[in-house]
Amino acid sequence: MSDHTRQRPLAVAEFEALLDRHGGDRARWPAEQRNAAEALLRSYSDAGALLRTAERLDAALDAALRAPGCPLGLCERIVARTPPRDAWLDWLANRLWRPVGLASMPLLLGLAVGAAAVPETGADAALEDRALVAFEGDFADYELPRGSASGPLQ
Repeated sequence: MSDHTRQRPLAVAEFEALLDRHGGDRARWPAEQRNAAEALLRSYSDAGALLRTAERLDAALDAALRAPGCPLGLCERIVARTPPRDAWLDWLANRLWRPVGLASMPLLLGLAVGAAAVPETGADAALEDRALVAFEGDFADYELPRGSASGPLQ
């Protein structure tokens, strides 16, 4: 056999690390370490005790992580306690939509008043026109200071 196909023996500390990482189920052990671990189990009696301890720990963890069972009839009791659909919709309408409707009333009232506002009268338009005419006369003769349009002042 060449050196590439022969595996070096697994040390006890490495076997313990293998059990800590992968547990006592041999199917979960990496294939490249499985043969060396099996050889150690055959040659070292304390390795078997370590394996049994890891197997017991795996079983305890599996039992602890298993989902608890549902008590008999729990689903039926929950369904029996839910209100009928009409009562549920009434509850939703009373508990949710009524406050939302009441809170949005000022907004709707403001929109209605704004939409129904009286358009501008002729007197207001004439006043606005006079104010604009008062400022229009001098704009044509107004000159910008030198350099403000083309660069810094000179």
